Amino acid sequence: MWKWNSEARRYYNDETGQFMPRDTVLGYVQGSLDATASVTDTLATLAGEGRLSPADWRHLMREEIKREYIRQYVLGIGGREQMGFEDWGRVGGMLTDQYRYLEGFYNEILTGQLSEAQISARAQMYITSARESYERANAQAWGAPPLPAYPGDGSTACLTNCNCSWRIDSAEAEEGRLAWVCYWQLGVVKTDHCSDCVERALTWAPLILEREGA
Repeated sequence: MWKWNSEARRYYNDETGQFMPRDTVLGYVQGSLDATASVTDTLATLAGEGRLSPADWRHLMREEIKREYIRQYVLGIGGREQMGFEDWGRVGGMLTDQYRYLEGFYNEILTGQLSEAQISARAQMYITSARESYERANAQAWGAPPLPAYPGDGSTACLTNCNCSWRIDSAEAEEGRLAWVCYWQLGVVKTDHCSDCVERALTWAPLILEREGA
């Protein structure tokens, strides 16, 4: 059974003691995103064909977004046992933003401005944006301060379709001070990258953030 090691900030097998490879964790991240995107594709088809009302589509989309953001955050933070009130608050804040964006999307569907293909493509972006939830949680698990950007936050040319991730570690900085050593790493599950992500991988290699008061 996989459990969380709060010192190593990694999942480990409590029978063998082996740590779960980072690529395996990222595979779970992508697998969950892909599975939920498949559901929203079905919703898009039903809405596009008029078999699902815009209001029902919005309700179901909200539920899928909510579940995916929670799954991603829980995976990044180390499991539900690690979730505190502040963590649930962070998830709630991200969901509030997504629900606000969804209202504009809903209004376009309501007025018949979008085709089934357009609904599907845009709906998928709401789901892939949940990668940001995982990345924020993972940084939080390390106790890191806010990072300058997060994969999936829409700040790159690939928008929420980003396949990158942060790799974070702790190390000694100058004069023995402690720091977070952060690398923006190009996707290991999917390997198509925009120019912004390539630039970040070169620029933040690493990004070093010293601990306040250390």
